[in-house]
Amino acid sequence: MKNEKSQRPDIYIGLVGAAGTDLEPIKSQLKAQLAALSYRSEDIKLSKIIEQFCSIDIAGMSEDQRIEALMNGGDKIRRAYGKGDGVICLAATEIRKIRAEDAANTPETLGSTAFIIDSLKNPAEVRTLRRVYGRNFLLISVYSPKKERIAKLAKRIAKSKNTNAQKQHSTAAEYVIDEDERRDTSDLSQDVQATFPLADLFVSHEENIEVQMKRFVELMFGEPFTTPTMPEYLMFVAKAAALRSCDLSRQVGAVIADKSGAIISSGCNDVPYPGGGIFFEGRENATDNRDHVVEYDPNVSEIQNSLREVISAFRKAEILGANVADKKDEELASAFMHGEWKSHLGEARVRNLIEFGRVVHAEMNALAEAARFGRSTQGTTLYCTTFPCHICARHIIAAGITRVVFIEPYPKSMTQTLYAREITTDDNADTLNDAVVFKPFTGVAPKLYQRVFEYRPRKDRAGNKVQWNRNEAILADAALGVSDFALEENLSAQVANLQALIHKVEGDQSEEGNHG
Repeated sequence: MKNEKSQRPDIYIGLVGAAGTDLEPIKSQLKAQLAALSYRSEDIKLSKIIEQFCSIDIAGMSEDQRIEALMNGGDKIRRAYGKGDGVICLAATEIRKIRAEDAANTPETLGSTAFIIDSLKNPAEVRTLRRVYGRNFLLISVYSPKKERIAKLAKRIAKSKNTNAQKQHSTAAEYVIDEDERRDTSDLSQDVQATFPLADLFVSHEENIEVQMKRFVELMFGEPFTTPTMPEYLMFVAKAAALRSCDLSRQVGAVIADKSGAIISSGCNDVPYPGGGIFFEGRENATDNRDHVVEYDPNVSEIQNSLREVISAFRKAEILGANVADKKDEELASAFMHGEWKSHLGEARVRNLIEFGRVVHAEMNALAEAARFGRSTQGTTLYCTTFPCHICARHIIAAGITRVVFIEPYPKSMTQTLYAREITTDDNADTLNDAVVFKPFTGVAPKLYQRVFEYRPRKDRAGNKVQWNRNEAILADAALGVSDFALEENLSAQVANLQALIHKVEGDQSEEGNHG
């Protein structure tokens, strides 16, 4: 019979880190803190699984070649599977294998296990793991400044080529990092940029790793006396503000706070309302005229109009190809925006214009609210769920805000290009003395906030402080007594089919090559 510790559920922890990020210190501390709670840890190394499954021979490869080969392998699996979570089929098989071996070897003494999945590269992988393991799955995203990542990766590339000329390999390192961030616009490709913000916890290499991991593990296992940090609280409020938005594209929330953490104003992205602010559900005598009511996003239609105008100009200049001369300007613009030629336009700036939307952005909403009520924003910090766009950035700078904290990236933003000296991030160095600091958020994510900070008993019947017992602690709101691993089994069962699909794709490509 298993001991009492084995009744605690297994947990599953995914890691996300951009290329060049050292995840080993995170894993080491995570394992140490879990061991203190009598959990043993098992590594599920996805790169090794991809290497073996795709029969990638990394011998003799330089570090950048190795990473690119693994990226290609991961993308091959996703494309063959037809979904972004194809690699998780392999992870599920590995987890089941380890669990079966443990049960066979040490059934009487087997304790609870933490499976650490290193590392996730596509948002669909996170969604699938959450669906399969529910509240027993946690995601940790690890932040490291891009300059440091380039330097570390360049050093590894140089070492793999038996040279000390680290600087010569910085370009190759930066290329790998950019590819890792987002390879293309497909949902079946590697996309760390979209995976990173899905975390339950954001960890930074710029802060003490041991302190961060100890706090997180204890919070997750019900330690009742740890309370939110100021950034955690304010980002949670920003997220709450975001949920007010009914914008057709995304929900964004922002909070402006002074140095003591007092909230000056908040805002979300939505259509402005006459008299001040935005439409609020239940607002007396208010007529809802938001985008979902008018049933379209004017920004999208205006981008298409811009394309149509360019196409019309090309037609007048007689530089359109004869093969499209009989098509209407509107047809051609639609084909570039939504149809057969969408891939040709790719991420061209004309597709990413943001100037024509009716909504007031969350940051601007917060600034307008502060102005309406006469509250100074000088020397304040703005907490925003998304990196500010270049339109908002100019007003953030002019408003005297000195610091911006964000979670999600915003690829359409040209803030770092247009205000390279007025703001400071990890990617720019030549800035003004009073440049506004833009920093990624670290700490417990808003999605996990209530789960870990909700009240737990802190005193006994006699009024004395309770003692938290780490040896008996159970994962907060865990799914207990789970014995049905049907979803995991179903994922694992897809591996044989996945192998056949890959062979078919490779066979088709070979056939095409022969005919070519």
